Amino acid sequence: MNIEAIGNLGSMVEVKTDTTRIEPSQVQDTSAFMDAVNQLNTTVVEADMKVQEFVINPSMDVQEVMLAMEQARLMMEMAVQVRNKAVEAAQQLLRMQI
Repeated sequence: MNIEAIGNLGSMVEVKTDTTRIEPSQVQDTSAFMDAVNQLNTTVVEADMKVQEFVINPSMDVQEVMLAMEQARLMMEMAVQVRNKAVEAAQQLLRMQI
């Protein structure tokens, strides 16, 4: 058994140590996410207001109320799907072996 051969193995293996730091200026701004959440909230509130107006004033256009409700539902559904994808991606990252 040649122990020197094992000692030379260390010179054949290249170990990379990356000490690159991510500066706060390199991280993307989260304002796009907050804008989307605020837009979703505004759409849901507007749909709710239209429903309340329709209850008070039944002569109001039903199509307008239904359109606002459907738009709010679709936006909420999309937000839930985006959240689900983000959770799935985070779970995959946690399952990765280092």
